[in-house]
Amino acid sequence: MTSAPLQRRVLIISTTFFPDPTVSAIRMTQWCRHLARNGWKPYVLCRYYGYESPAEEFADRVHPNVTLEYLDKSSTDLSDWSTSRWRILRRFAGAVFAHLGIASVFVPDVSILFWRRNRERILARVMEIKPDLIITTSPPHSNHEIGLWLAAQTGIPWVADFRDPYLLDVRFKPVGLGKLRQLAHRRFERSIYRRAWLITHAIPIHARWARRYYPFARDRVRVLTNGFPLELLDELPREGLDNFHRQTVLVTGTIPKQEEFRLAEAVALIAREGHNVELKLVGKTPIDEGSLREVLGDRLVVSGYLPHTETVRDIAKADVLVSFLDDFRSRTLLLSTKLIEYLGTNKAVICVNPSRSERFLLWRRAGVEVMHQPSTEELASRLKGCLTESSQRDPEEVKHFRKSFTWTERVRELDVCLRQLVDFPPKMEVRVQGDPVASVVIPCRNRKDILRQTIRSSLAQSVPVEVIVMDDGSTDGTVEMVREEYPSVRLYQLGQKKGPAFQRNRGISLARSSIVFPIDDDSIFSSPKVVEQTLAEFNHPRVAAVGIPFLNPRLDWEPHQTQPQSVSGIAVVHAFVGAAHAVRKGIFLEVGGYREHFFYMGEEGDLCIRLIKRGYVVRLGNADPIYHLESPRRDNALAGFCGRRNDVLFAWHNVPTPFLPLHLAITTMNGLYFSLTSANPIPMLRGILSGYIDCWEHRYERTPVSGQIYRLQRRLKKKGPANLDELEHLLPKLPSSMVNDAHYGNNFG
Repeated sequence: MTSAPLQRRVLIISTTFFPDPTVSAIRMTQWCRHLARNGWKPYVLCRYYGYESPAEEFADRVHPNVTLEYLDKSSTDLSDWSTSRWRILRRFAGAVFAHLGIASVFVPDVSILFWRRNRERILARVMEIKPDLIITTSPPHSNHEIGLWLAAQTGIPWVADFRDPYLLDVRFKPVGLGKLRQLAHRRFERSIYRRAWLITHAIPIHARWARRYYPFARDRVRVLTNGFPLELLDELPREGLDNFHRQTVLVTGTIPKQEEFRLAEAVALIAREGHNVELKLVGKTPIDEGSLREVLGDRLVVSGYLPHTETVRDIAKADVLVSFLDDFRSRTLLLSTKLIEYLGTNKAVICVNPSRSERFLLWRRAGVEVMHQPSTEELASRLKGCLTESSQRDPEEVKHFRKSFTWTERVRELDVCLRQLVDFPPKMEVRVQGDPVASVVIPCRNRKDILRQTIRSSLAQSVPVEVIVMDDGSTDGTVEMVREEYPSVRLYQLGQKKGPAFQRNRGISLARSSIVFPIDDDSIFSSPKVVEQTLAEFNHPRVAAVGIPFLNPRLDWEPHQTQPQSVSGIAVVHAFVGAAHAVRKGIFLEVGGYREHFFYMGEEGDLCIRLIKRGYVVRLGNADPIYHLESPRRDNALAGFCGRRNDVLFAWHNVPTPFLPLHLAITTMNGLYFSLTSANPIPMLRGILSGYIDCWEHRYERTPVSGQIYRLQRRLKKKGPANLDELEHLLPKLPSSMVNDAHYGNNFG
């Protein structure tokens, strides 16, 4: 009997949410509503703007499985009057900043002050909720700053959602004094595309631009336009009803003052010709409502902001739907949600001064009137035609639009994308039974939470593997967690703070398989095929180790250890990265494993040159990548110290005597340069000095390679990967037993 899959948790950080009636709340509200129906548990953190709803209404309008929390309600929860005043003051300050060109001095916008002030509180909630995924949505684009920070702090997959473009759109480009910070704005935008696990775009033009401008993020860019709720179709009047009612021309959202009068005069002109028609405005109340009433009298209906469900009902009952942009907004890239809702009704639609994105949506779409800067008479003529003639929309086109643009379909596509990010590794332990064909060795210290994912991704491989955890004196409950949650894992505690080199050596010696994957405790297999694919790459007797492709999601999504297209066949490199590699156990032990006095940093290069000395090579793999979730709490001082020290030790142990003085001089100069240009030079300088002291302590362990092997290693390091066939004549011969061993085929041995 199989248990039901565990529910995935998603944390959404937004500026607004239901019951806020503004359009900016619609997208995330609908996402949460439908994600909850698809088996997710959404949590929402947002700002407080004075809108609240009873729990029963929230459960009915959104979903009972959605949890909403306001980040700043306590600071504004005083009284209706004071809350309203606070909201007005904030908007007034924002308007003043924007008018003076001061707002864009803040990168990316002035809301960055709020998000940075609440960083620690949000992180605390993340630790409590333990989401599988974090989504931030913009504008304001400063929402993504908290996403960047949380992704770096936690390693949780992060999705950046753009409802509107950033620097591509004139609404959000720096102006005034903000132009002085243009480069900072550009760096911020670039960092989003570098580090987000997925970037969704509500506007197709924006997504196409992003793929061209940020080609490294092309595979992570998705188009997820807004949609319309299915309730809209339920509200549409049935055919055959009384047609002698007062007809309604409806405008939802903001309409400029001058255009309001033009539209009101056009409706009045039609009314004077004997048509029973009214103009209904839903959204922001007109500034000069009195003047409009002088033109239309009781034919003007002003609703103000309404809950989205009521707005949808008004759209369904209207006779003509008008989208009206002013000259400035028509030059932007906005794609109005109301226009998508309009098109879902099969009613007459007039789009005045559409934006570029709206023109793209309406291209070759029959039955939609598009007008540019129309006069009152031209507008009246089009309205009259729409009121008196039946819709010219193509039924098949409407059917296709309704199928593609419902929120149900939009979020179904989103659900598929999100599950691709979180479905592996599975939340429950899954493993293939049988004798292990590979061993995964994981040295660890005080990374309990991320270690869970490393273990699960290892156990869930498509071939049987054994998992060995080498604890290096953890004090955070790692040992207890492994024993209780993963009883099939072999756990060893062999000393405290011995270092990765020591623990890897012991783990590999304890492994029962001939191929071992000694990965880091923050390395996660991205798919169940990684081990199987890598095993197949030990298909040549000279291949002693494979550098597995990997990504650093907390830093960027640049691929590492990938085979260049310029090299065919087996691509040989000078060394692998310890976070993502596999080795042959027998050969590893034959060359002596890692030098344990290296402790940490650089031990891989020392091992690899000794492999080359014996005639073996390290090849680049082509498997699915490993995610290396480098810890933000990494000891950079220790890394700097060990890195500079081990550069010196590498030279002492391996470089031939004729080359040693020059190599050490260059190594020392480079170490001094990196030390003096770093933020914390002291550990690096100490590392250089310690390296020379350790050379004396290990003076009897010097086993330099030949000049030919040294030159080969330097060639690979400087020029990059090379084809194995081109290097055969430079490598020592292998023992005949190794060449004829049947293990070196496509089997797993």
